[in-house]
Amino acid sequence: MLKHLLYYVPAQVLPALMSLLGVAVFTHHMGVVDYGQLAIALAVVTAGQGVALQWLCASVMRFYPKAREEGTLPALLAGTGSWWLISSLLTLLGLGVASALFLPTTARGQSVMLCAALLYVTLSLAFLTMRVHMAAMHSRRYSLLQAVQSIGGMGTACLLAWYVSATPQAILLGFVLGYIFVLLVDYRNVIGLFRLHRDDAGMRHRIWQFGWPIIIFSGFSFILSKGDRFLVQALLGSEAVALYAAPYSLAEQAISVIFLIIVPVTHPLAVRAYEQGSAALAEQMQVNARVVFGLAAPAALGFAMLASEISDLILAEAYYDLSVQVLPWVALSTLMFGLKAHYLDHAFQLAHKNKYQLYILIPAAALNLLLNLILLPRIGVMGAVYATVISYALALIGSYYLAQRAFRFTLPWLDLAKITLACLLMAAVMSVIEIDVVWQSLLLKFLLGAGSYVLVVYTMGLLPVLRR
Repeated sequence: MLKHLLYYVPAQVLPALMSLLGVAVFTHHMGVVDYGQLAIALAVVTAGQGVALQWLCASVMRFYPKAREEGTLPALLAGTGSWWLISSLLTLLGLGVASALFLPTTARGQSVMLCAALLYVTLSLAFLTMRVHMAAMHSRRYSLLQAVQSIGGMGTACLLAWYVSATPQAILLGFVLGYIFVLLVDYRNVIGLFRLHRDDAGMRHRIWQFGWPIIIFSGFSFILSKGDRFLVQALLGSEAVALYAAPYSLAEQAISVIFLIIVPVTHPLAVRAYEQGSAALAEQMQVNARVVFGLAAPAALGFAMLASEISDLILAEAYYDLSVQVLPWVALSTLMFGLKAHYLDHAFQLAHKNKYQLYILIPAAALNLLLNLILLPRIGVMGAVYATVISYALALIGSYYLAQRAFRFTLPWLDLAKITLACLLMAAVMSVIEIDVVWQSLLLKFLLGAGSYVLVVYTMGLLPVLRR
């Protein structure tokens, strides 16, 4: 496991660093209102990605190992490509409706939505091809594609914002170019998705039967995770969206990268264990729990402890005050959502009980919307933050309860308690450091905090699990 994790580190760290660079450049060079419009456009693209793409990515991850063994891999890829064409057409129609509802009905608003539509098409196809490499555990190839996309896309967007035009349209087109680079580099894999003569009705039906619940729960998952941006836009305006989205994006990108490093390894291993029987799967789920929590929990806590330094170094001055308040809460909510989506949800997918997720997401999404409607007019943007934390906590608890009904597995509670203790000791070390120079404070807290955590975890004998 450790070898594959190390392969995925550059594949996820580089995009995260490029995203942080993007937030810094965009908040300093774009007007606050323009950044708010960009955030709404990206949220619309994310909605399309979640609803129309996530089910196909999950299907590839679920069926790839067995299809390779059975010799039906070409049919799986072709069936996935067919469904991508259908879902993309429907998504573009949905984006048109969203543009009419949530973006200004002006030439500028329409041009922003057109760029968002182009971004969705290139993004979704590139994500699908990269997910094929993830399912095959081609970690080096996956890392290359991620590097090409992040450097090409965010690099181009930053250059356009810096030297040409700091508008939402220019930045969205920069992202489009990054995904086009990926598709050109990985053209053979792209062609495999569109060898439609190898399409098989039985395989298409199999993909649909597995994936249709994911379409529904992905919609509610989007409402839970990004729907508040539209309510902030409607109730408080584009400027409030920008002030909320910028620090949220910082924390989400920085912490989500940990999950994105882990999942390409833990999920395929869980799928393989599932094929070997319930005992092997239960053991693998324990290993995965230690790895996921042991890496993500200290990352989230460490980010929260560094909220002031990160806000000062990366964001423009207009965002600082709210960012310091938002970042610790977003770190907590991102950790909770990541544990749900990248660990507990695997139980539903492996047991073919994806409908269970609806029992969680529908009440959590409804609660999120209700709390936003109540809190936003009263306490402003922090209302969206508190609503997210509360609804994510409900989703995490509900996921654990229902995951036990999908199939029985036991969490390694003693090891999780040891990891929590190590996190608290790390936080204690970081809290006593006081240096006036911001970058020096950030660097010293990071090094001493990470070092103390690794030392405690090693002393407790938890590190060897990564070698399994």
